[in-house]
Amino acid sequence: MSVIYEKADNFTLRAIAPKKVQVEQDHKTEKITTSYDYSFLLKQREAITKQRDAMIRLKEDELKEVELLIKKAEELGLKEKTEEEAQLN
Repeated sequence: MSVIYEKADNFTLRAIAPKKVQVEQDHKTEKITTSYDYSFLLKQREAITKQRDAMIRLKEDELKEVELLIKKAEELGLKEKTEEEAQLN
């Protein structure tokens, strides 16, 4: 059984998901209902998008810094350690 989505009212989405529960020795399926306010969902999407964009900017800055360090290392003639050299350290 999959999640059922329905319109609770003009502003609320309701998600009904099945959940198996054990009552003494009998197994049965119970429905768990969660309601979401549409305005809240829109605000959540905006907030999550802003957080994602900020994280992407941070990672892009971090990558630029690493790329700069690699470029400087190459200009100085540095090389990557071989497996044998790495094991010695």
